[in-house]
Amino acid sequence: MARPEVTGRRVIADQSIAAFSIREFCAAHRISQSMYFKLRNMGLGPREMAVGTRRLISKEAAAEWRDFVQGNIGFTTRAKKLIDAKRALKKRDGSFTRLVERAGDP
Repeated sequence: MARPEVTGRRVIADQSIAAFSIREFCAAHRISQSMYFKLRNMGLGPREMAVGTRRLISKEAAAEWRDFVQGNIGFTTRAKKLIDAKRALKKRDGSFTRLVERAGDP
């Protein structure tokens, strides 16, 4: 992804906004949109609110998500193990059960 100074897009750093779009949330938290959707599909993403056809993330939900991620030391490791488990399920091999058992809560 190109830097904002190259593309001319503004990075949202204004603290007066009340909610982020998914794109703005990802930019503000420096994660890719594909990683955001992986985390959301695993139930590890921030709370979203539906406004019409849009999905927005409130400042409070973003703060709660950051607290969860920062306070949960094994968050990244567990997320990676769950991603590997989903891939194994798609392959339909026997390693799925082993990966899920290892990805369980410590």
